Amino acid sequence: MEKFYTPREVRQLLRISAPTFQRLVSRGILQGVRLGGEGHYRVHEQALQKFLKENSTAKEV
Repeated sequence: MEKFYTPREVRQLLRISAPTFQRLVSRGILQGVRLGGEGHYRVHEQALQKFLKENSTAKEV
């Protein structure tokens, strides 16, 4: 089963604010999916993993 995260879950995992989350999604840096016409977003687990991999500050050994 596919896993989707709410904006709140993503913000908590990444330790970012709501405006930062909105910027990342609106600029296409973090892929979000809008549900219905009410503007609710969800972030697919693979999109979050991709974001983390591409934006990690940790150096690989």
